[in-house]
Amino acid sequence: MAIQSRVAGVIRDCSGGGVACTSIGGMPYPSQPLSIKPLIAVMPNIIVYTRRLCAYCTAAKQLLESRGYQYTEVNLEEHPFALTEEVMRKSGQRTVPQIFVNDQSVGGYRELSLKLSNGDLLA
Repeated sequence: MAIQSRVAGVIRDCSGGGVACTSIGGMPYPSQPLSIKPLIAVMPNIIVYTRRLCAYCTAAKQLLESRGYQYTEVNLEEHPFALTEEVMRKSGQRTVPQIFVNDQSVGGYRELSLKLSNGDLLA
């Protein structure tokens, strides 16, 4: 069984295999780091363009929140017509929500849900 310990932001593998491990306070501690993995993943830049009283907009925001994603909401009713036209031109759609991940159009709620289900939101 592999045992991992976290020391100063580094995950060290103490699974044996010829690696000497010591114990500090009952916790295994390897003598040398075998692998270093980042502890914090970089969050994508997600922008959700919405309108008031939009059920799919609310569903998209709730879905992102339930998966732990942070996003920026831009209500198109509160912004000039030019911004609305720009979003529609970039996405090719005239409906809301329009969701962009790292400046790439994902689509609306259904496309977001599909990408999250498939695990390829960032692909």
